[in-house]
Amino acid sequence: MFAIDRIPTKDFLVKRRVHQQNIMNVCPWCEREQEKADHLFFKCNFIVGFWRRIFNWWEVGWKMVSGFEEFYSLCFNAKLHGTIKNLWLKAIAASCWSVWLARNEMVFERKVLSMDTLIFHSKMKALLWVRAAFDEIV
Repeated sequence: MFAIDRIPTKDFLVKRRVHQQNIMNVCPWCEREQEKADHLFFKCNFIVGFWRRIFNWWEVGWKMVSGFEEFYSLCFNAKLHGTIKNLWLKAIAASCWSVWLARNEMVFERKVLSMDTLIFHSKMKALLWVRAAFDEIV
């Protein structure tokens, strides 16, 4: 969905004239910029800190990216091989999903998640996804 610009962020919904009752069109993390997909996932200072920690967890170097294509390239070209690369890519997908779920909790349920909580949710989700994939193989 990201690659084809179909993430239903606030900005995306406003452009399509979807009524959003009492929801401001700002990033839930920094509350400074419009909530656009690139900002929400890659440019917000809070999320940049999140990605640094996820990449450090895997001992992979982080660098700033401007959007999905650069992020995908950075993740896919990480100097990891075989099973480790497979696990890494699952962890990245789980982290992206965790960011989106946390965003939804903040927007729709008014829950505020700390960086540590978001990191924990991402790691747990990654471990569960890896375990589910392993169970399918065995």
